[in-house]
Amino acid sequence: MHEYLLFSLGVLPLLVMILLILKIKMPIHQAVLITLLLTLVEATIFWHTPALTLGSAMAYGVIKGLWPIVIVILGAIFSYNLMLQTRGMEVLKNLLAGISDDKRIQVLLISWCFGGFLEAAAGYGTAVAIPIGILIALGFKPLKAAIASLVANTVPTAFGAVGIPVSILAEQVNLPVTELSGTVIAQLALFTLLLPFVIVAIIGDGFKAIRGVFGISLVCGIATLLPQYFVAIHLGAELPAFAGSLVSLLVVALMAKKRQKPTPAAYRIDNDQCRITGHYSSGQIFKACAIYLLIFVFILLCSPLFPEIKSLLTQVSSKPVFPLAKWGGAEFDH
Repeated sequence: MHEYLLFSLGVLPLLVMILLILKIKMPIHQAVLITLLLTLVEATIFWHTPALTLGSAMAYGVIKGLWPIVIVILGAIFSYNLMLQTRGMEVLKNLLAGISDDKRIQVLLISWCFGGFLEAAAGYGTAVAIPIGILIALGFKPLKAAIASLVANTVPTAFGAVGIPVSILAEQVNLPVTELSGTVIAQLALFTLLLPFVIVAIIGDGFKAIRGVFGISLVCGIATLLPQYFVAIHLGAELPAFAGSLVSLLVVALMAKKRQKPTPAAYRIDNDQCRITGHYSSGQIFKACAIYLLIFVFILLCSPLFPEIKSLLTQVSSKPVFPLAKWGGAEFDH
């Protein structure tokens, strides 16, 4: 069969799913089921895939959906609710708000840096929802806060939710995860450097807003990119987003604190209700950050930096076997 026809058939289920969700506004679970049926029909008719292989593929997809994706979603919901119940989110919001009264710097700190960390630790919407809420509480216009946070969350999603997208891709294409992680970051490098300027322009009603914060915006992108790439090529997909967001957060916060220029009135945060009036002790700050710090520490302990722990976990892991039938003259074990 002609390769272009095969390509078109392969892309068709994805296009149908997008059409059903975005154009027809069909509920996602219904759109996914229709897409699955279309995929099964195509695989049977055009690729002559055996029923055993199709069944194994579906079972594999279900298990992959439950572990690790659903597990990470549950963890993200739990950590977010815990932050709300303990008022840790309020502490973090006030700490970030107290760094600068400049909206342009605040959007870098909250949407880009803190949002990037949330994407690394939890993902699945938290990295957009939480920054939007904080920005609105600080007096930002809701629409601008939403657009800026959505744009800021484009690049981090490649390594979101503990690097699941790249880890699963490396597994499927049988490539070293460190090599693939480095390649992904290199492909996104230009966007990583440019997007801080874009979100500043969104908040500031145009690229004229970059004047006065050009240096801090440039350093923000660089401080995200370099740690991400270094960690990716040495440790894999789980930690690059953590490294980039934490380093950029520290660097931008330090630059903002040492900044001597007065904030122009057009970009000054004037919402008195969001100004910091109290002081938080080290213990309060630690408690507020504890859940995300624990996530980071556990992931770090399971990384190649600690081969003994990684080896121990590998010994107790299990891999289900999915039998595949003879297909196209070759036999696949699992």
